[in-house]
Amino acid sequence: MGRATYGSSSRGTGAEGGETTGVMAGVRVVELASWVFVPTAGAVLAQWGADVIKIEHPWLVGQATRPAPAGGSPDPLDELLERANRGKRSIALDITQAPGRRVLRGLASRADVFLTDWPDEVRRREQVDVADLRAWNEQVIYAHGAGVPLDDAPGRFERAETARTSPVDRTAPVGPPAAGAADETVDVPRSLSSVARLLAVGDRTAGALLAGGIAGALYDRERSGRARVVEVSLKACAAFLAH
Repeated sequence: MGRATYGSSSRGTGAEGGETTGVMAGVRVVELASWVFVPTAGAVLAQWGADVIKIEHPWLVGQATRPAPAGGSPDPLDELLERANRGKRSIALDITQAPGRRVLRGLASRADVFLTDWPDEVRRREQVDVADLRAWNEQVIYAHGAGVPLDDAPGRFERAETARTSPVDRTAPVGPPAAGAADETVDVPRSLSSVARLLAVGDRTAGALLAGGIAGALYDRERSGRARVVEVSLKACAAFLAH
């Protein structure tokens, strides 16, 4: 197991260098998520002052964006990784093994929020679903970022939703994938250039909305004592914003 801290600025420092309000100071978040959507929610909470601990696998790459710098830039600052994970702490855990499981339970039992993007089937299999977490901590707010019906095929839903919910459907020719392409099951524009991808309205915006939902759930817990489940769909968010 190992620990790391993302980002060059300390937790609670705003994007422009100014101090944030610290409204989430004292809030503990455990994040089990990769790529951009749900990690963005964790980054927003960290910027608001929460203590966010990100769980990564110790030998299966860890955070999925580590080997994929945005645009293939040689710049040592990996924008795709840093922007969605700034201000967090990180720990490498194999939660399929007993030692990692014990550490996860210890973290979750003290957490205010458990944040994940794992699909339903995987969460049930690895025993990190709502009932599992509530057995450890009855007051934890369980926050889940879902994709679309293609969730059971990792890596596909973001490309599909870029095509379906952004202006890319008006800027790139639509048609089936070329013969022999790695993914022949999703009907998306034949050319998703880096410019076209910038037109998507899903990942970071949906992550910010998920963070807002978590803030509302924390407020409600203070008033009512009830720990809620918060769910945001990337598809629903993107469709709402784009249309």
